[in-house]
Amino acid sequence: MSVRLVALTDLERFPDPTAALSRLCALAQPGSVAIVLRDKDAGYQTRLALGQNLRRITREAGQQLLVADRVDLALELEADGVHLPADGLLPSQASRLFPGALLSRAHHDALELSESELARLDILLISPAFAERKGRPALGARGLEARSRLLRGAARARLLALGGVDAGNVAQALAAGADGVAAIGAAQEPVQQDALVAALGIARE
Repeated sequence: MSVRLVALTDLERFPDPTAALSRLCALAQPGSVAIVLRDKDAGYQTRLALGQNLRRITREAGQQLLVADRVDLALELEADGVHLPADGLLPSQASRLFPGALLSRAHHDALELSESELARLDILLISPAFAERKGRPALGARGLEARSRLLRGAARARLLALGGVDAGNVAQALAAGADGVAAIGAAQEPVQQDALVAALGIARE
């Protein structure tokens, strides 16, 4: 199954996300969830220790692990791929350093990547979908639909809505053309986890 739910870590809000993310991985069908180890401001050893826990739980549940920004850390953890920041490596550069890696990136602006670079990505997180972020206004359902339509012509990537996502707006995201959603808080709170998995139709049998 292709990834339909991306869960991103945030150590400021969730200092030890291992148990919550383990629960999420076990709830969903194998291959439907990817965890992104973010927190690039944390020290390398902190991220390495957390990444080792996340690598263990994703392997046990048959899910994916991506590391934000650091290709070296992704290789050290034997992760499935890398989540690229907007100001970081291009997809072509990342794929040379980590051949065969699953490549993910947030997409904030329709013109920020060339079509050849977009074509290398496996997952695009369209942001901000339902909540303002870093001064960018929320796209809303209509904006998400327009962005999804634009990207379908240039990218083979799965399109996931990011920003203000919870179980209550998953249906809007899917109706607007997204293949799934990405979340931080909702992906780590048990009630929301259950509802997200149900709304996406990825509950493990």
